[in-house]
Amino acid sequence: MAFEQRCLNDGELIRTILEGSLKDLSGHIQKVRSNLERKEYDGLVRGAHSLKGTSGTLSALRLYETARDLEMNARRAAESPGEITTESPLADTLDRLVSRAGREFEEFRTLIDSFYPAGD
Repeated sequence: MAFEQRCLNDGELIRTILEGSLKDLSGHIQKVRSNLERKEYDGLVRGAHSLKGTSGTLSALRLYETARDLEMNARRAAESPGEITTESPLADTLDRLVSRAGREFEEFRTLIDSFYPAGD
């Protein structure tokens, strides 16, 4: 894993960074969900960008790609928020991407916990 190499394969350092980063990712997921529910598309752009950055740093590539797509679509929504209705294709895309990001975060957390159990 590229992340391990950047941490010089130091297990303690890896787990310390991962614990903080998983908390960050969880917070980013909560923020994008909240911003989407409130139709705060500028906030959704910022949250997706933060999610993309953190997931990229951790080499969580599926989550990174979803966050990238979410950021791009959120920018489109932020440019014309009055055109977004619950029936619009863009609203559906945003809903699907936020849901996918949540699932991919949970899968990543499960994977991390299996490789780096807390307390080891």
